[in-house]
This record gives sequence, C-alpha cells and structure tokens, in this order.
Amino acid sequence: YASIKRGNLVDFPISLWEIPQGKQGGNCLHEHDTFELAIVTAGTGVHILNNCRAAIQAGDVLLIYPGIRHGYDKCDTLGLVNIMYDPAKLPFPILDGGQIPLFRRFFPTNFDAESFPRSPEPLLHFSSRESLDQVLANVRVLGQELASRQPGNMMVSIVKLLDIILSTLRIAAPQIEETREKRTFP
Repeated sequence: YASIKRGNLVDFPISLWEIPQGKQGGNCLHEHDTFELAIVTAGTGVHILNNCRAAIQAGDVLLIYPGIRHGYDKCDTLGLVNIMYDPAKLPFPILDGGQIPLFRRFFPTNFDAESFPRSPEPLLHFSSRESLDQVLANVRVLGQELASRQPGNMMVSIVKLLDIILSTLRIAAPQIEETREKRTFP
C-alpha cells in the first residue's frame, strides 16, 4: 500500500498511510506512539480495541490514542487513510478551537491515555459520500505536501492536517452519546 511517512524533516510530527480497499491485513494488533486519525474510505470491517469489537464502514472516523493496541478484522473490502500525528509537536495556537465539540480529543492540552475513552466505536461518521470526498481531497493534498521537497511543505502539511480535522469535526456527525461528549477531557 502507499505510504508517505514524513516530509523532509526526519522527526516531522505528521505522517500519512493510505491502505487501498481490500489491502488491510486482518487481526494484526498494533499500537503507535502518536495519535492516529483513521478515516474509513471504502467498504466495511471490524475495528478491534481493548478486546472489544465494533463494525465500521465507509465514512467512519476513528481516533486511536498513543499506546493503545488496536487492529482490524473482516476487512476484505475495507479501505483506510491513517494520519499519524503528535499534537505536542505541532506549533500552532489553539485559539477558539476548544469551542468546537470533540476538538480536545484531537488536541488535548495534557494527554494522559488513562483519561481518554477506549472504545472501538467510530467517533464520527460522514453522512454523505460528498462530505467524505471533500475531506479526502484535503488528505490527498496533505499527502502531496508530505512527499514534496518544496519550501514550505511542512507548514502547508500542518495547515492541511488542521483543515482535515476541523472539517471532519464540522461536517461529520458524532457517533458518541451526548453524555460522553460533555465529559471534560484534558
């Protein structure tokens, strides 16, 4: 599968992995040392996290925290885009981002894995293919910038990551219970 690991800086805190439909290996539990934003681009499958399972489908958005083991099963038709990022290493002001529901889940002020939800369920879902395609267009631009050697590619990559996350938060419908959303996260 195609992957764009880094921009021109060795320790750049954003990477992108695209797994074409049907190429995701099943039951390969793994964990990351960064946040993983996974967008289901096609098909269906099962997300496994904490020995729990949840059905996933095109348009679902998963957020997996560092140090959490997860994987996929029944993924013969599954297509994914995984964006790995380290919010602590991204130099940008939060400004009014905290006013957007679920924003602090993507950009916590003090990350402690124990205080964040651990569920295989999707966090968000795009209700239309057009909405999903709108965000995936930005994912493609992010991939181009990460692979680029042009001056400013890292800055544009940060802007595109923010655009992807903010667009997702504005467009996609939350899949979590309202009571869980109102819970305060660091």
